[in-house]
Amino acid sequence: NSDHDIKLYLLVPYMQKKIFKPITVQFGFQVIEGSETKVIQRYTLMQKSSGADIIMRITSDCPLLDEKTCIDILNEVIQKKYDYGHTDTVNTWPDGLDVEVFTTAMLYKLFAYSYHSKQTEEHVTWPLKNDPKFFALKYEHPLNPKFKDFPKLSIDTIEDLERVKIWLKNT
Repeated sequence: NSDHDIKLYLLVPYMQKKIFKPITVQFGFQVIEGSETKVIQRYTLMQKSSGADIIMRITSDCPLLDEKTCIDILNEVIQKKYDYGHTDTVNTWPDGLDVEVFTTAMLYKLFAYSYHSKQTEEHVTWPLKNDPKFFALKYEHPLNPKFKDFPKLSIDTIEDLERVKIWLKNT
């Protein structure tokens, strides 16, 4: 639960809208189509369509998010006027519980950066984590101890899915 006006969008490559129609209807997502390789373009299209001031980025390979963590990061970014907040800090959060929140101003700064960086076209927030010259007021959410010993939970392959299924069955 959150006091914020939240709109849900599914950002997909061109020509894939029909594939996702059943879940978008079921869960109330609006669909934005854009470039398959320039993922950041989909975010700018979504922002223009929605008028969003703040964007929470959740990727499809991280389906096991903690709702409280998402809301905590959103609130920190809004209340303390950070440009960017996230969980996916190396060696602190398990891979697969990633969530990022950033301002519209930061989105367009990243978009401008993407003209010089192929990494940023696909990995939207890449410079925030990898380019020391790219400045932002950042919030790194501290690790909740209950997540400390979690295995890799991102799902990129069939093997990952099987591992996560086994882990879920045993927890």
